[in-house]
Amino acid sequence: DQFPDRILSIHGPGLFISIHVQQPDTGEPDIELADSIAMEAVRRGVVMFVTGKGFLKFTPPLGIEPTAALEAAEVIKVIFGDCVQRITP
Repeated sequence: DQFPDRILSIHGPGLFISIHVQQPDTGEPDIELADSIAMEAVRRGVVMFVTGKGFLKFTPPLGIEPTAALEAAEVIKVIFGDCVQRITP
């Protein structure tokens, strides 16, 4: 809800989640933003995959505690905002 101009769609069966990140002015995949978010997430302890295609992909462990999943979601939200601010002129 916080980044409707940046998130094209969210997909995922179960805990394998893919977020498609777009450039707000063109709707094209935002590879730079997605890869920046993924790399920063890893630095902050949330494992994500760098795809080089404008997708954020991650899969938490099947036995993840609900509180840990919420904490990871909060970290991703903060990182998303930080990265958007950093790359937006």
